[in-house]
Amino acid sequence: DVLAGLSAAQKAVPARWLYDRRGSELFEEITRLPEYYPTRTETALLEEHAGAVAQVADGLAGLAAHGLVADAAAAAARVIASDTLEDAASGADFVQENGPEQLEVKRATFARLDRAAPRETVLASSTSAIVASRFTETLAGRARCLVGHPVNPPHLVPIVEVCGAPWTSAAACARAREVYASIGQAPIDVRREVDGFILNRLQGALLAEAFRLVGEGYCSPQDLDLTLSEG
Repeated sequence: DVLAGLSAAQKAVPARWLYDRRGSELFEEITRLPEYYPTRTETALLEEHAGAVAQVADGLAGLAAHGLVADAAAAAARVIASDTLEDAASGADFVQENGPEQLEVKRATFARLDRAAPRETVLASSTSAIVASRFTETLAGRARCLVGHPVNPPHLVPIVEVCGAPWTSAAACARAREVYASIGQAPIDVRREVDGFILNRLQGALLAEAFRLVGEGYCSPQDLDLTLSEG
């Protein structure tokens, strides 16, 4: 217990306050309080989450500088960090997982999400390569698990591929499409699992033909780029 042995004033300023949308600004306010002496563990959590929120804000500011985000400050204000996966999922209406593209990581993450999230919450993965049946088969709540594959940057390229496992319920897929559409994305229904889903397979076919045309001397790389950008 990181709060064990702290004074009443210290306990009135727990580490989880950091997970407010004000991020590093709040961290600075907390640490300026005269009776605040955080433990080493508490300090590490504060710094870690302040850094995470600040990193998101910096990324949004960079996009705004190039005219790719209309209101970076407003977007950053909607970001809240949590100290554990369970805390983040416990009150969520919809979960979008964005972890590493590693099968064992997906399995472990979805096992934890399935235990922590409310029963009606849809659990979607952003994976572009691993079908949902490979990491959800043993879960009690597997019927609510699916792939919702967006494209980077999603606010500029709105397509989202919604693909369930054989056991994913139609209601879960419908709910996912509803959520994506409500935030301005363009969801499509991938009717059954296929490696690479739809977009990556189309991209692969296009790239293979592009490499062949250039490699066999039919056109230059520059003219190929011009064909794609202006055609």
